[in-house]
Amino acid sequence: MVTVIKRYEDAEVMAFDYFIEAHHDVYEDTGHIVMKSNGGMATWRAVNDGDETYLKTALTALFERRDENGGVYPEQVGAATA
Repeated sequence: MVTVIKRYEDAEVMAFDYFIEAHHDVYEDTGHIVMKSNGGMATWRAVNDGDETYLKTALTALFERRDENGGVYPEQVGAATA
């Protein structure tokens, strides 16, 4: 399971951390997403997830319904949009 946590938000920037279950204390297993306002558009970058293994699930989790712990199971991501 991938969990996404909002770390920061202001008028121009939203920053999130994402991590696989039970790995939130292992920095190497934590990814970071930064969304920045850019004239009506949003840009993002992911840090510390070089092969983007969990990036798609983490980005989808920002727009999907979450379970009681704030996580989205990878196998539920496609099913929730179908």
